[in-house]
Amino acid sequence: MGTPSSNNVYFGFDVFGSLNGAQLTFNTWKATHNRDNGSPAGINGDPLFIDTVTYRLQSGSPARTVGADILT
Repeated sequence: MGTPSSNNVYFGFDVFGSLNGAQLTFNTWKATHNRDNGSPAGINGDPLFIDTVTYRLQSGSPARTVGADILT
């Protein structure tokens, strides 16, 4: 099991904190804070929802591969 930040889709975030006064990108934040390095790792991208009522995903959604099946 990964960290609490694992297996997520971040969308609409450009800055993930700061380090020594510099803004951190998603990849820099992951590397600097040793977060979400396992597979499947989280991504920063559009999840491509079909709608936001049922949160169904389009077939080409990058979010289809980041979830973790905790029931198996």
